[in-house]
Amino acid sequence: MPKFEVILPCTMSVVMIVDAVDKEDAVDKALEVPLICKIDGDGGKSVSVWEFEAHREVVKGNVFYGVQNEPEVTLAEYD
Repeated sequence: MPKFEVILPCTMSVVMIVDAVDKEDAVDKALEVPLICKIDGDGGKSVSVWEFEAHREVVKGNVFYGVQNEPEVTLAEYD
């Protein structure tokens, strides 16, 4: 049976506490915080995070600022 590599778009919300003078400053400081995301594969399946970014907005008007908009599937070249 062939194996496929699947890249899925994901969304999430991250909550943090920052010291700031106002709401705009709070957002700016939160966007500066380094983020780490760890995902454990289920049952030994290989899972890794390829790109992970925080955004002020994911969509504004007709512009998408995310890193992946739809699933991408390719035949796996490795086992």
